Amino acid sequence: MAKNAKCKYCLEEILPKSKVKKIGQKQYHAECYKKFVAEQYESKIKPTDDKSQLYDYINKLYETAEVDPKILAQMDKYNKEYDLSYERILLTLIYYYEIRESEVRKEFGIGIIPYVYKEAGDFWITSRIANERNAGINTKETITAVKCRVPKNRPKVDLINIDDL
Repeated sequence: MAKNAKCKYCLEEILPKSKVKKIGQKQYHAECYKKFVAEQYESKIKPTDDKSQLYDYINKLYETAEVDPKILAQMDKYNKEYDLSYERILLTLIYYYEIRESEVRKEFGIGIIPYVYKEAGDFWITSRIANERNAGINTKETITAVKCRVPKNRPKVDLINIDDL
């Protein structure tokens, strides 16, 4: 008796009379294949979350309802020419405007990105390393009371006598 194939999605046996979707050597139940494709599609759409976070940050930064077309063009340019992800652009803007506390000037858009990107990257890497090293450290503050005795009035002694010189 031959062994029935297993569905690569649900890992259950595929019965001989059930509908099967075969991709290469992999076999799926028809319903399982639909679920698999839907999950793959959703995972492809997920990166737009970084883009929406960037849009929200820019709107908050420039106090606008929508992102200016000039800024959209700059974002696309940095994404394609400099191979910067939307998350990296966002982190660079956060570094420049919140950490360095630079002045927000709407007329330049996000044109500062290529000039500050390396510095911002170094900052975030150093910050991450510091957080990893300090992760296991107990940061509870302990306050210890120390009693100090006030010295009694001592006679002043000149360390150097000018007359002896």
